[in-house]
Amino acid sequence: LLPEATRVLRAALAQAPQLTDAYFNLGGSLWREGSFEAAAHAYAQAISLEPTKIEAYYALGLSLGGQGLNREAEGFFKATVRMAGGHADAYFNLAVSTAMQGGFARARRYFLTTLNLRPDRADAEQYAAVCARLEREEAEKRRP
Repeated sequence: LLPEATRVLRAALAQAPQLTDAYFNLGGSLWREGSFEAAAHAYAQAISLEPTKIEAYYALGLSLGGQGLNREAEGFFKATVRMAGGHADAYFNLAVSTAMQGGFARARRYFLTTLNLRPDRADAEQYAAVCARLEREEAEKRRP
């Protein structure tokens, strides 16, 4: 089903390359197939056509994170929260990408922001506690 959706969306874009939503949906189809690099390209195209499409920034961050490009992903999650401050999932994934780079104190704050926005995200509270522990361990390593 997904390869067929991808094929149909590519055909639609060949006929009408200005369809922002088609690029966005193509990105989603490619992402679900595990083609993160191609998905990132599709989401970037959606953003170039509609720079205010908040969900495309978020999805591009996910696609970059799927490739292990955490610093780049962090930038798109930050853009998402700048554009839509209450985007709990963007804060959560911003926390993940930040933690993957060793920024445990900032990641902990982002996880706590996620929890503030979505109290039902118990995983955010658990990850915040893990980041606090890792932050303490890093501080202990730096002590003489």
